[in-house]
Amino acid sequence: MRLLALILMTGPAFAADPIEGVWRTQANDAGGAALVEMAPCRAGFCGTVIGDVDAAGQRVPSGMQGSTIIREVTGRDGLYTGGRVLNPETGRSYAARLVLDGDTLDVGGCLVGICRSGGIWRRVD
Repeated sequence: MRLLALILMTGPAFAADPIEGVWRTQANDAGGAALVEMAPCRAGFCGTVIGDVDAAGQRVPSGMQGSTIIREVTGRDGLYTGGRVLNPETGRSYAARLVLDGDTLDVGGCLVGICRSGGIWRRVD
């Protein structure tokens, strides 16, 4: 009886969604990249720039720090859609299409049904 009570008191353990965590974007022309934290927000998940790294992997100042570049994506079975992704180089946003495969995240955007990969991100944490 005590064992049953203990089991009922602990309740189920909920794991974080696989997309949650810190991701390193694809390198830019200078070899640097942004660090983006994917976390729950409103109706889904959002990605916020938390810093930049140079080609050597050292943290450097970021002009984008604090900017949300992925908004409210929802997903299942490794495919996340329904939100928006911002291209920081152009300032334009697109319908988001993210494909999670282990520790890689293919981040892309769609316009009028045509989707294009914006690069492969790698899990940092």
